[in-house]
Amino acid sequence: MDMVSVRQVAAELDIGKDYALRLIKRRAESLGLKPHYGKRNAVSLSRADADRLIRDYKPVRPFSGDAKAVEGGCFYIIQLHPEDLPNRLKIGYTDDIDVRLSDHRTSAPTLKRVQCWPCKRSWEDAAKACITREGCTVVGGEVFDGDIRAFVERAEAFFAIMPLPHKSSNQSLEPTARRRDVHV
Repeated sequence: MDMVSVRQVAAELDIGKDYALRLIKRRAESLGLKPHYGKRNAVSLSRADADRLIRDYKPVRPFSGDAKAVEGGCFYIIQLHPEDLPNRLKIGYTDDIDVRLSDHRTSAPTLKRVQCWPCKRSWEDAAKACITREGCTVVGGEVFDGDIRAFVERAEAFFAIMPLPHKSSNQSLEPTARRRDVHV
C-alpha cells in the first residue's frame, strides 16, 4: 500500500506539519481516514485517504491559477478566552473564517470573533505589524494580550487605506462594505 507521510500531506496543502497532523486527527472520523502509526508514532495515510483529505481541505483556499478567482480571504481578531482572559487576542489571516474558528475551538471552545475584514494573504504581515505596533504583549505566535478597542481601531485604520482585495473594479469602496461582521 502506498503511504503518504504527514510531511508530504503538509507540503501538498502548503501548511505546516503540525497543522497537517491536527487536521488529520480532527477530520479522521468525518472523512473516514485511517491514520497509520509507525516508528516513534510517525503518522501516515494511504494515498486514497491523503487525497480525500486534500480534496476536503482545498476548497477553503483560493485557487491561484484561476484568473477569475477572487483573491483573498479575511483578517480576523478573536478573543480566545473571553471570560477568563478578555484581552487575550488572536489575530491573523484565513481563507475561510468559519473553518478557522472551528479549528481554534478545539483549544479555545468559548472563543468569540471580534471582527473580520476582507484581506489579501500578502497583507497579513503588514496588518499584524500595524495592529500590534504598540500597547500589547506577545504571548506567542499570533496571540497577544492587548486592548480590544485599540486593536480594532488600528485594524480599521489599516484596512481603511487598503483597496478592497477583490479583482473586480466595480466593488463598493464604502467603509461599511469593507467589514464582514462586527462583534459577535
